[in-house]
Amino acid sequence: RVISAEGPFVELVKGSLNTFLNAMTYPDKTCYPVASCNDQDFQNLMHVYLDAVFYPNIYQKEEIFRQEGWNYHLEQKEGPLTYNGVVYNEMKGAFSSPDEVLEREIMNHLFPDTTYGCESGGDPKNIPDLTYENFLNFHRTYYHPSNSYIYLYGIWIWKRNWHSWMSIICRILIIWMWILLFRNRKHSEHAGM
Repeated sequence: RVISAEGPFVELVKGSLNTFLNAMTYPDKTCYPVASCNDQDFQNLMHVYLDAVFYPNIYQKEEIFRQEGWNYHLEQKEGPLTYNGVVYNEMKGAFSSPDEVLEREIMNHLFPDTTYGCESGGDPKNIPDLTYENFLNFHRTYYHPSNSYIYLYGIWIWKRNWHSWMSIICRILIIWMWILLFRNRKHSEHAGM
């Protein structure tokens, strides 16, 4: 909504004083850690992260799914049609690593009926079966403020005056109201409203 850049994280890296900026996916969660020693930069980073996670452009632009997930690729006019995509290629790499194959097989056998028995990035042979609508439904279900934990930490929290504390409390209340708004919308959608 607020951030319209094609790749907000790429833009942040170029113009931020961040000391850490990344995203990491696990079987049961995705983390978006961000850090900056500059207070204003940290506020800007938080604003972009919250906007990108809870209001991603994926709902308006299917080409993001095609670029990041999977797409058909034709190198030459008479060449073979192949699959391509950022996640697809990353997972091909992960599935070719002996250590990761062993770890995946152990997890699949120890936890077959849980999220820990699944590959969070997807099996490359199955990734092309993912449809755009299924991708959006997964995001609607799991990447939802009511299903999130937001942690703030650092010494900057304690070095505040009254006005700054009120600003922080207001931001926390806004985040809480945001979560309630999404939770209510989520329940309304499930009820068919």
